[in-house]
Amino acid sequence: MKQLYERDYSQWAETMAGLLTVGDFTALDIANLVEEVRDLSKRERDRLLSSLRLILHHLLKWDYQPQKRSRS
Repeated sequence: MKQLYERDYSQWAETMAGLLTVGDFTALDIANLVEEVRDLSKRERDRLLSSLRLILHHLLKWDYQPQKRSRS
């Protein structure tokens, strides 16, 4: 499975999803699945923090620069 992961990520992901669906846990590529879940978690956390920063930035501008308010 590791070779498939390195050669064709999309096919690897589909294979892992299929194995999970049928409950064939012994055939799963656990090491790479763990890595992918951790990466997904980090990406989602980074996206959330980025969105929160943007909202905070806009709120600060709204509060401290009322003359520059617009509909956008």
